[in-house]
Amino acid sequence: MANSRSYLFPVMITVAMHLALFAVLSNDWAPRAKPLSVAKPIKAVQASLVTLKKEPVKSKVKPKVRPKAKPKPVKPKPAVKPKPVVKEAPKVDLEKQKREREKQAREKVAKEKAVKEQQRLADEQALAAMLDGEDAEMQADDDANLVAQYSAMISQQMHQRWKLPPSARRNMVALVKIRMVPTGDLVTVTIAQSSGNEAFDQSAILAVQKAGRFAFMKNLPGRLFEAHFREFTFRFSPEDLRL
Repeated sequence: MANSRSYLFPVMITVAMHLALFAVLSNDWAPRAKPLSVAKPIKAVQASLVTLKKEPVKSKVKPKVRPKAKPKPVKPKPAVKPKPVVKEAPKVDLEKQKREREKQAREKVAKEKAVKEQQRLADEQALAAMLDGEDAEMQADDDANLVAQYSAMISQQMHQRWKLPPSARRNMVALVKIRMVPTGDLVTVTIAQSSGNEAFDQSAILAVQKAGRFAFMKNLPGRLFEAHFREFTFRFSPEDLRL
């Protein structure tokens, strides 16, 4: 329909031109006596076929609008984990392990021996200390007995040479300080504490001087002499004569 309309106008013009030409020719076909009149020249109309551009036919039907598809959620790509580096297991030196075990066993045995040795030494020291204590106690008893024995010998020798003055009383006491050497010889004799009676004090000093020398002292161990008899004090009393 659209194509026929596009060609109708040029066809009508062509038909009109042909009819006009036919009319002209029909008038000149039959001979006339009338003088020819010069007809005005007919302007030729040059016609050309015009090709019209086809216009796109607009469709009244509205295309269906498809709903936009929802974009699919993009799944995150899983992180690529680096491949673990597999370390090669170190080579086991069986001979070295054997030597190490033997070394540890030797050290353990040596340690146990050292502990036992320490315990043995501690037991021996405890026993020795106990024995030393017992020996020291026994020695102390022996020393005390020996000192008492020598003191009694000195006291007896003094008592034999002491003469009480007529003015002596029972409650009188004089202390005499004596210094001697290990041979028993006297060095000095002095009154350490007076009895209050000069005659009584002089009789005590005279008794020591008459005893003169205690020869038996040379038999006493030196440590006991130094501790008890290098310098000592006698107690003079009418009731007794003692250190």
